[in-house]
Amino acid sequence: MKNSNEGFFSSKNPQQLEYVSSGHKPVNSHKWGPGVRDVYALHYIIKGKGTLKTRSKEFELKEGESFLIYPYTEISYHPDSTDPWEYAWIEFKGEEASQIIDLTRFSVDSPVSPAASINLAEYYFTELDAEKTAYEDIRLEAKLRLLLSPSFPCKL
Repeated sequence: MKNSNEGFFSSKNPQQLEYVSSGHKPVNSHKWGPGVRDVYALHYIIKGKGTLKTRSKEFELKEGESFLIYPYTEISYHPDSTDPWEYAWIEFKGEEASQIIDLTRFSVDSPVSPAASINLAEYYFTELDAEKTAYEDIRLEAKLRLLLSPSFPCKL
């Protein structure tokens, strides 16, 4: 007997917000860039400090702050040499992503959000099974929507 939900959520709509990947980088000396990505990548600094460089600005970052890498925008980032950061990230894409980001404080010229009033780390950590189900896809998208909505105040 076939499960009635099988395949129901299997096709992705490129316009919808879509979770791509997430991870955690413990304290280390990892540097990234200069380079570009083809997805949005939201980073949350769990502890420590680091630097984000865009073409026009350099941002000194600390615990509790977040930064957003925009698709096709050249950046680089690295940890502080005396107090290296630990961070988590989540990558996402879809036309809806830009609409949601437009409601936050983030912009290409200002890709940093001040420290959140709550610890956001739990939103980033995602344990995935090798064979993820359609329901796990829904949970990941819901977690991403939560991360992008209450923690980053609207421009309104």
